[in-house]
Amino acid sequence: TCALPIYVSFMQGKEYTGIERAIGTAGLAAGKFQPSQMEIFKSMINFQTVYNEMFLSYATSAQKDMYNASLTEKHSIDVANMQKIILAGGLKGQLHEIDAVTWFKTISRKMDALKKIEDSLSRETLMRMELVRNTALQHLTSAISIVGISLLGTFLFAFLAVRSVNAS
Repeated sequence: TCALPIYVSFMQGKEYTGIERAIGTAGLAAGKFQPSQMEIFKSMINFQTVYNEMFLSYATSAQKDMYNASLTEKHSIDVANMQKIILAGGLKGQLHEIDAVTWFKTISRKMDALKKIEDSLSRETLMRMELVRNTALQHLTSAISIVGISLLGTFLFAFLAVRSVNAS
């Protein structure tokens, strides 16, 4: 698997969740969403979908399981339900008793779960990078050894050739 695309796509999705939290909080605090806020809110959800699909296309089975498990947690289900209500009635102020504080706390719990996944992905990425670095160092050491032995052989051959010429 490709560690960096997995990590970067996941982080992009998480970043858009944070922006969604801010836009949602502002709209809910005002009691309704302005058209520009609603467009940004929708875009943040769409961007999350794109980056989460990208993440899932690269992720290992264990990473997919961890992510999918987070989607079944209460806070993720509650956020999805609140998103539907906001998308359906946010422009008209028909928010069915959803308030900014509840939204913020609930989506923050979702983000806390995403942070745990981020930490796991970060550890995996660092371990893979360390493995690549160690492998590269082994190859470099081998190459330097081969070059060193070749140079030593060349100098020895040249020394013997010059000595043979001088002896004759």
